[in-house]
Amino acid sequence: MRRLLLSLTIAVFPGLIFCSDDNADPEKEADSGPPQRVEHYVPADNAAGDWVEDAGEGTPGVEAGYTTKEIEDIINGAHDAYRDEGSEGFARQDYQIGEMTLKLYLWDMETADGALKMFNANKTKGEEEEGLTFEVVAAVPDQAIIANDALIYKAYLVKHDYIAKITSRCKSSSDKEALRAATLEFVSYLASQLP
Repeated sequence: MRRLLLSLTIAVFPGLIFCSDDNADPEKEADSGPPQRVEHYVPADNAAGDWVEDAGEGTPGVEAGYTTKEIEDIINGAHDAYRDEGSEGFARQDYQIGEMTLKLYLWDMETADGALKMFNANKTKGEEEEGLTFEVVAAVPDQAIIANDALIYKAYLVKHDYIAKITSRCKSSSDKEALRAATLEFVSYLASQLP
């Protein structure tokens, strides 16, 4: 919420100079300038390996929302827990490499604690309800996990106020290893771009 107010204030009063906030997270805000909207962090075509936008899914370009209605219009029913925990924004993008597909759901939460709570809830749900066994993504230790479910990989990433849910699919078991490698590359790249 603080970032949204800061952005609005800067837009209305561009010459206004702000003093330091002693309660700010110096790691997150040290070299960042004005905060970016969540869709800014969604990888462009070919930025995260060979993944490009899947034109057959969703609407063209990154879909983003900043109100409950806007977000629900994008992901009907999948936002409630994030809203309740304090979501400031959401972005979605669909990707493909040939017949392999990947869906990215990225939330900007009000707090790092809220993002971590959702990360842990997703992990618990995957383990207890879906029977998944997650492994830590080596390039993002303790902040990203991935699990295989037949021809699907599910990954979750948390970094500061951001929580990402990534689902990738292939049509053939002969593509599973390629899908895993491409998904891991995507997760590592996204983690490197988030503040």
